Amino acid sequence: MKIKNKIFKIFLKTFFKRILSLEKENKINSALDHIFDIIEDLCIDNKLNFIDNLFLDKRIDDLDINLQIGFLTITLPWKDSFKNRTFLYCKVYQKLYLKYNDIKKVELVLSKLK
Repeated sequence: MKIKNKIFKIFLKTFFKRILSLEKENKINSALDHIFDIIEDLCIDNKLNFIDNLFLDKRIDDLDINLQIGFLTITLPWKDSFKNRTFLYCKVYQKLYLKYNDIKKVELVLSKLK
């Protein structure tokens, strides 16, 4: 169990380091590509527990809203396999509401991602 935790922590550190680096360079599309590639591979390899725990990572909170929406988008086909995805969805919903102050606009953006 401890080895699994260490592997997960190393994975998270590397994963977020790359995303944050691309975001800092204003390469949002490249960051989205990285997120999609890694998450899709994990889903295909049935490493859903890695992703489910990732939804709770505080580093997601600081990412660009488009990257957060990217997490919701790529995981949509497997959404029923995640208990923590709703947690991220709610945080994104709240963040968009604070940005737009318009529930209809927020629901339009997130309408197919719940």
